[in-house]
Amino acid sequence: MKVNHLSFSYNHQSYMKDINIQFKDQKITTIIGPNGSGKSTLLMLLSRIYKIQQGSIELDNKNIWDYKIKEFARKVAVVHQKNQVYGDLNVRTIIGYGRLPYLNYHQSLSKEDKQIIDWAIEVTNLKEHQNKMLNSLSGGQQQRVWIALALAQKTPILLLDEPTTYLDIKAQIETLNLLRKINKEYQITIIMVHHDINQAIHYSDEIIAMKNGQLMFQGKPHEVINQKTLKEVYDYDLNVIKKDLDDLSLNHDIIVVEGSGGIICPLKAEDELIMLSDVMKLTKYPLIIVTSATLGSINSAVLTALYAKSLKLEVLGFIMNYFDKDNIIHQDNYKMIEKLSGYKVLGYLEKNGDEIKRFI
Repeated sequence: MKVNHLSFSYNHQSYMKDINIQFKDQKITTIIGPNGSGKSTLLMLLSRIYKIQQGSIELDNKNIWDYKIKEFARKVAVVHQKNQVYGDLNVRTIIGYGRLPYLNYHQSLSKEDKQIIDWAIEVTNLKEHQNKMLNSLSGGQQQRVWIALALAQKTPILLLDEPTTYLDIKAQIETLNLLRKINKEYQITIIMVHHDINQAIHYSDEIIAMKNGQLMFQGKPHEVINQKTLKEVYDYDLNVIKKDLDDLSLNHDIIVVEGSGGIICPLKAEDELIMLSDVMKLTKYPLIIVTSATLGSINSAVLTALYAKSLKLEVLGFIMNYFDKDNIIHQDNYKMIEKLSGYKVLGYLEKNGDEIKRFI
């Protein structure tokens, strides 16, 4: 899919101007940027929900607006940020709608259609839920239904608008792992809008950043994500931490990783922090993940632990920083991090403390 000199206006006011993008086939490309940057608008243009005003979007060297509706639906599937169906429908029926681009009016599902629906259900791990009503499922399970519906279209391209919005951290990781599986095992090109920079770095082959309707940069995550580029996009200083791997591998028996993965931290980071992508190269070292007791930090720490686990890295557990043992919320949060991640909290540091204390 290719964007050529694309311009778009809202209410006769220029919003996007002369945008050029080449999306790589069979890769995961994530579009990031602040609210109002044009991320979702670009996705709407790619999916033909919004009409192109100037320029073109090409698919297989053909303007997307030159495809008939069903023909385009066999090329591109879309999972929106908000999805709904009318009436009480079970999961299998909803997923079956993905076969509509291949059916004529009043035509019944063929044996092949049913096999493809079975495949989509299997890939998204919904077999035990296929006869349940959609509204009886959890948020993460419902999102898998919409992804299964898109898979049932059997398209080479899948577009998603913020697929982890409204999901808890466990469901977020499960959804992103599913998308990575779909990309790697079935060579489906994935283009998604995402608001979490850490997750975008972890799961993307390419990142596109937008601001005020303009393309800011495009490239591989660890080639284009740095403090300067993020400052330009978000107007905020976000530290991108990278530790020298040679020093690390010579001098450390255990790697300590800051809770956000050592990738992006809004505060001044310590020298010991490293990028989780670099940890991937050091699989002989076990990890201890440090996090504060706040809910936001815990979510990032759980993401780091689950991501490390998916890479088959050894995680020893967590250490909680700035922990107040008399704070009920802090106590609840330390129990939550163990429940969500499956790893133990090894100890804690009190505010201004320099001694790691063990939980009893």
